[in-house]
Amino acid sequence: MTKIDSISRLQDALDKDLAWRKKEINELKFQCEIVPPLMIIHKSAILLIYAHWEGFIKNAAKFYLQFLNNQKLLCKNMQDNFLILHLGSAFQEEVNYKLFSHRERILNELNKSLNCEFLVCEHKTINTNSNLKSEVFKLILEQLGIPQNEFETKFNMIDQKLLKYRNAIAHGEKRPDKDIYSVVNEIKDDIVELLDKFHEQIILAAENQKYLKINK
Repeated sequence: MTKIDSISRLQDALDKDLAWRKKEINELKFQCEIVPPLMIIHKSAILLIYAHWEGFIKNAAKFYLQFLNNQKLLCKNMQDNFLILHLGSAFQEEVNYKLFSHRERILNELNKSLNCEFLVCEHKTINTNSNLKSEVFKLILEQLGIPQNEFETKFNMIDQKLLKYRNAIAHGEKRPDKDIYSVVNEIKDDIVELLDKFHEQIILAAENQKYLKINK
């Protein structure tokens, strides 16, 4: 994979990863419009749309962190959320704040990290837990410093439509046909909108250097 060290390469990586996903979702939309509707197609659509939801959010977040890793930025110049991510690599075991020695270690690691270049393992930092509900998505937004208000109107749809029915189907649970049809009709456009918005927000953050304490 090409090293993501510039905005143009970040844009290219995001574009390529999103394009094939949107193509498959659009093909599913076409198949779901066949009359009479086929339940197996609609159930498959929910599973695949979820896969693209989780897959793109996870990959896009990793692409952004890889971009930041390659900017050679000092942690002290970055927003606090990125300093927190950087510090995570220093604390692999549980820290007990009640112990003075642990508090001293936290302070030492913090002071040391301020003058270090930002560097995280993007594959370990971004974790969807194979269940990208709104709570997990909010955490990813917080980690990346992306405002939640751009997405919050869709949080209920994510939990009560996409995740609820994806999990039910994946676990072999029965749901009324009319509910399956309704869910597919709602999520097939909303998820594409969310993926587009996430793509857009990452590029805006990179272009406007929102990762810095003093940005454009």
